[in-house]
Amino acid sequence: MLCLHMKKIISLLFVLILLKTNQLSSQSLIAGIPNADVVNKNKFEFTHESQFSNSNNQFNWNSFNFLCYGIGNKAELTINLLNLNNEGNKNLSTAIGFKKYFTLYEDNLFDNRLTIGSNLLLGIPKQDFGYWAYGHFSSRYKPTKTRLTLGLSSGTQQMFGYRKVLTEQSTLQIKPNQPLSVMAGFEQNITPNFGIIGDWFSGNHELAALISGVQLSYHHQILIIAYKKSNNDINKDAVILEFMLNF
Repeated sequence: MLCLHMKKIISLLFVLILLKTNQLSSQSLIAGIPNADVVNKNKFEFTHESQFSNSNNQFNWNSFNFLCYGIGNKAELTINLLNLNNEGNKNLSTAIGFKKYFTLYEDNLFDNRLTIGSNLLLGIPKQDFGYWAYGHFSSRYKPTKTRLTLGLSSGTQQMFGYRKVLTEQSTLQIKPNQPLSVMAGFEQNITPNFGIIGDWFSGNHELAALISGVQLSYHHQILIIAYKKSNNDINKDAVILEFMLNF
């Protein structure tokens, strides 16, 4: 089954590479956390992230999907479909929201930004509402094209899933989680078409992990290949494939 999914992803990526477009100028994620860029005005960006893991000889697949539209004034609107996976729809949710950045300081060396965003979430199985809100500061050192990001994120289980706890009897309990998490990120372009990235969510919710990987860009397409190392031994580690298409 894993081979079948990989063949579909590779086929789709091949089609994307054949598209003839201009150089990509923005992206809306580092790997797992929002980055400091927004989509250009009157442009769309579609992002799909698949996470593949294997525990107890059982294949697991989870995905996050984002459609962003640039509205200008350093802002974008988003529509999201979250937690689409092969384990049923217990955490499937959809969301609408926005992201905007403010330039704090920029010269020939530094580009410093404050980025904020918020999403209204609807849990599809239970028809319950939740939220995701975040803000972070980022600094890009232009000569080396290095960007560092640090901020806070808060949200409900429609986005972050559940906290998993082992009791003294070694049984697994699942409790709703509303995490306040620290976000941190690292971006480093090596060439115009290749870079290394990493980001981290603190906590013990389902997205709490360190993600590190590489980023390949070709005109309007970006492909990210990364590994997710969970903060604890209860949540699953995963291989991540993520692609972005700007149009």
